[in-house]
Amino acid sequence: MPITLQRLSVRTAAVIVACSLCVPTSTSADTVVLSPTKDNTLYESPGTLSNGAGTGMFAGRNSMATDSIRRAAMAFDIAGNIPASSTITSVSLQLRQTQGNSFNFDISTHRLLADWGESSSVAIFGNGGGGGGGPAVAGDATWLHTFSNTQFWTTNGGDFEPVGSATTTVASQGFYTWGSTPGMVADAQFWLDNSANNFGWILVGTETQGGTAKRFATREVANSADRPQLTIDFTPPGAPGACCIPLTGQCMTLSEIDCGNAGGVFQGSAVPCTPNPCPPPIPTVSQWGQVVIALLLLCAGTILYRRREDARKIGC
Repeated sequence: MPITLQRLSVRTAAVIVACSLCVPTSTSADTVVLSPTKDNTLYESPGTLSNGAGTGMFAGRNSMATDSIRRAAMAFDIAGNIPASSTITSVSLQLRQTQGNSFNFDISTHRLLADWGESSSVAIFGNGGGGGGGPAVAGDATWLHTFSNTQFWTTNGGDFEPVGSATTTVASQGFYTWGSTPGMVADAQFWLDNSANNFGWILVGTETQGGTAKRFATREVANSADRPQLTIDFTPPGAPGACCIPLTGQCMTLSEIDCGNAGGVFQGSAVPCTPNPCPPPIPTVSQWGQVVIALLLLCAGTILYRRREDARKIGC
């Protein structure tokens, strides 16, 4: 019998056998679909406009080549809808483009680094969907302010990660999806684990030329199907995942508790066994191999002893 099996207790071996027979080799994730808790638009000029209660939010530049950037901000309640310590596996954002030219322009999501506000401001034109914005109300985010008109961004236009989490090319009117990407998954996982720092995303469009702005429906539009939707797949804590049995290199799909009972090392909920994440097994030696090793050691010891005896006699 190999040494590895000798080292496994009867209870541990029973756990491994039982789990291998009754535990599925794949796990399923739960899904939530969220609407924003707030959304708004930052208008570059004159820097004090907003559209907190409007039906449209914008990203890109209007027809003017300067002082015309628009950036849309939105946030979602992650921690309030997903159990703590869950593992997020997929994130996608759906927006409906409701106005803008039909040319292709890239728009990226960037994780915001400061909190901001949505108040009751409404764009003057377009029934709240106009691209010119309206006067900010106390508590609104603007190009200059996180909360008008007493708190400011560190950098005008918003404080956000310079590298986007996802990018989508937007053309004519219709639905567009960002993700799922590793960046979006990382953002959502960060917000779940650090809810106090969940400030959402800002949409940054093509800002190097005029005429690139796109309008998207906000959470205030009448048709709920047109509102922003964030779809998140996640695995709750305690869900099965890959378990590595160190002595054999075997990977099994177990809960963290069962993995510990089996003497394994849990790799995480929803971590698959394919490809095998476990290190190679520890080499084993059979009982006959142990006998051979013992005989070799005995021979080596005998030879060493005789050489020492011969050396002692010569020395005498």
